[in-house]
Amino acid sequence: MRPKIFTLRNLFLAVLALGIFGGLALWGSRGFPLPFAGVPSTAGKIAFAWERDGQTDLYLASATGGEPVRLTNTPAQEDEIVFSQEGQHLAFTADRSLDSVRQISLTEAAPARKIITLTTTAATKELPQFSSDRDLFFLDSGKVARTTTDASDATAIFPTVQDKRDNALLGALFAEGGVARFAVANDGEIILAAVKRERGEVLAVYLKNDKTLALLGSAQKLQFQALSDGSFVVLFSSGSPLKEPITIPTPKNTEEGQAEADQLTGLLSQLGGQTDAMEGQAFLVRFDSSFKPANAIPFPFSPSGFAIAPDNQTVGIFVTEGDTDKVGLFVGGLASQEPPQRIFDKPVSAITWSPDSSSLAFLSANDLLITPSTGTATPLNLTNGKGRAHSPVWSPTATKK
Repeated sequence: MRPKIFTLRNLFLAVLALGIFGGLALWGSRGFPLPFAGVPSTAGKIAFAWERDGQTDLYLASATGGEPVRLTNTPAQEDEIVFSQEGQHLAFTADRSLDSVRQISLTEAAPARKIITLTTTAATKELPQFSSDRDLFFLDSGKVARTTTDASDATAIFPTVQDKRDNALLGALFAEGGVARFAVANDGEIILAAVKRERGEVLAVYLKNDKTLALLGSAQKLQFQALSDGSFVVLFSSGSPLKEPITIPTPKNTEEGQAEADQLTGLLSQLGGQTDAMEGQAFLVRFDSSFKPANAIPFPFSPSGFAIAPDNQTVGIFVTEGDTDKVGLFVGGLASQEPPQRIFDKPVSAITWSPDSSSLAFLSANDLLITPSTGTATPLNLTNGKGRAHSPVWSPTATKK
């Protein structure tokens, strides 16, 4: 007697099998997380990109040492890592295939979690920055744009095509290039931008809500960081701030706009001349919440970059190239008139602060190291000469005491 194939029992078993395999596939797409496990605390952890055996992936290292934990395992070249404000997610740039441009991706800060690509347009994306746990700003072909962690929205913020069309002064400001670097302050309402010019860069501040734009200075290269108290700090390399902000208004009509645009072009040319005249001079300047320079620290060398500690009082400065006595890692007070003290005497290429402002993680000779900000201990090497580490960022989550 030939057995029956189509029975209620067989149909039930087929549906059950489909449910099991479908559930496994969904679980796998999310990185096989354990039920109710969530994301372990990242307190005391440093995320970084690590190139080993021809592949670059994200890793999480403990500030106390030990073997770093691998978070991703893909052929993409991952870089420019940032923690979300609660320390549970990582945003970064990556080219997901050899013929693609860099896009913004997101993953949980735990091993083997799903990677979500947040942007998909043909232009290269750079410099992701969280302004909240959900909102993520980034650089998109010389424009500042915004997306969300669920990829439900992607919008150009500054400068938009419409803005430049409506305001001839914006057209004059951006006539020679777009935004080279930016920082977001006050929950995304204030944007600092280094606008590329033929002769250096111009520092602009943009208030997103009322679309107010002002110029604050110029330099051959500008780097900056927004602080939690509403102020911000700018490193002027071969340049200086203006004594007073210069507001760029919205012209009332086309004729008025063209006249003011011509005046702005002349002003930008003067700023370029001042930049040329200050070749080799560097200043770290703190601006108050009204965008006026509050104090400036001159440097007898050319810093490669800086980072302000979470206490808003201490600055770490690193120098990658130059004279032997001027390279390394320096730490000083942001309001101090004394020069910063060198605590590490070999070339350094990036730094990141612990959330309690007591320690610095930094890159030197392709390794990731950590040291007290006092420089009183031998730095702890977290990668020990294996491969090339880059793009370190310390979790904002403080260790519980």
